Amino acid sequence: MKNILYYFYQITVGQIHRINDNYWFEINGFPYFFTPLTVSYDEINTIYSLLMDNQSKNLSLFHTIIVNKMNQIVTSFEQKNYVLLKLSLPLNQLNLTPSIYDLSLNQYVQIEKKYYSITRDYWKNLWEKKIDYFESEVFQIDYKFPLLLESAAYYIGLGENAISYLNYVIMTAKKDNRDYLVVSHRTCHSFSSLLEYKNPMNIVLDHYVRDIADYLKYVFWNDIYHLEEIKQFLNQLNLSDYGAGLLVSRLLFPSTYFDLCFDIFANYQKEEKISSFIARTSEFESFFKDIFDILRKKNSLKDIDWITNPHINRN
Repeated sequence: MKNILYYFYQITVGQIHRINDNYWFEINGFPYFFTPLTVSYDEINTIYSLLMDNQSKNLSLFHTIIVNKMNQIVTSFEQKNYVLLKLSLPLNQLNLTPSIYDLSLNQYVQIEKKYYSITRDYWKNLWEKKIDYFESEVFQIDYKFPLLLESAAYYIGLGENAISYLNYVIMTAKKDNRDYLVVSHRTCHSFSSLLEYKNPMNIVLDHYVRDIADYLKYVFWNDIYHLEEIKQFLNQLNLSDYGAGLLVSRLLFPSTYFDLCFDIFANYQKEEKISSFIARTSEFESFFKDIFDILRKKNSLKDIDWITNPHINRN
């Protein structure tokens, strides 16, 4: 690895630490991360241009992409593609979870149209595909995953509720000058640590509420949320009715559940892990209701019947 780094980047390093396919080292006290490429070539080039064009703005808080001596972002090594990142934080801070107030940092960075290729605002299509794939898998192998089968109907119903709510918002709520694309994050996993949160390969463009909803789902399902802090943050938001409706629908869609199920199907996780979702169903409904009630104090939102009347079936 030392030879690879010297040949491609003209840098000499001492000790290198390896975790799976990731390599860590320091140069003059600054940490670096040589990590596999997780997006397409077109995407990483667009992300790099976006960051370079906005260095004076909050986007400079992301880890810095270092190009190699051929002025290329991607370096091939052992039949894999890698990107070298200069990390924006000391090593002892990288495993910390982002604060909810970090979500505001990129809100006011205006995005030029030439970067719109990394937009990910087509939620409805993605959600429908997730549900279809989940149904095709779980009902074919129910004998193998009885716990998944037990919870499937509830979470499919939750997902369908989210899609219906999203459709209603898109058809009835008007966008205004608060509804524009901002730098956002690819998945809920992006909030697992500052290492991931500041990783430029996790950048997508979307509405500001994407990150809020995904952050709330991450901290809830990992049981590290502080409700009073969340309430304080939400009370400071200035969302349009359209934005508030998007936040409700995205928070409602159980992407964390489906992603865990997909990992179980692929044998990356054990089925028993789904028990935590089943055990915390009522707690999530209460959490969601708290968020919904805060938002509708300032925004016009369509009622969700199974919240206002808990005796109504949510499927």
